[in-house]
Amino acid sequence: MLVIIIFSLAALPISILQIGLMSGAPWGRMAMGGQFGDVFPPKLRVSAFIQLLIILFSVLIVLVRGGVMLQEYFELSRIAIWFVVVLYFISAILNTITSSKIERMLGMPTGIIMFVCSLVVGLS
Repeated sequence: MLVIIIFSLAALPISILQIGLMSGAPWGRMAMGGQFGDVFPPKLRVSAFIQLLIILFSVLIVLVRGGVMLQEYFELSRIAIWFVVVLYFISAILNTITSSKIERMLGMPTGIIMFVCSLVVGLS
């Protein structure tokens, strides 16, 4: 299913962003409204790691719900996919209203794409 591929590909750049943020890359202006400057402080690096885990877990849920892998969890994915849908709906909204222009330019389309794709997977 094309939406599963699109969802997974959309997760790639935001996963790379989170890896960079937790590793101390000067990309802080692209996350959390840009309020922490270029490099995330140590506590926020932990937050970036947690966000990375959430992103990867959401990809796993979409892959399971789409019938790509771990079919023994397909029934569980009927409920879990709706958490993914809500997560990326909220992400799309927050990235739309952020004060960071670069976060809005990159995060808003990504959030919308991931929301729509997860919604399609959830409804199928």
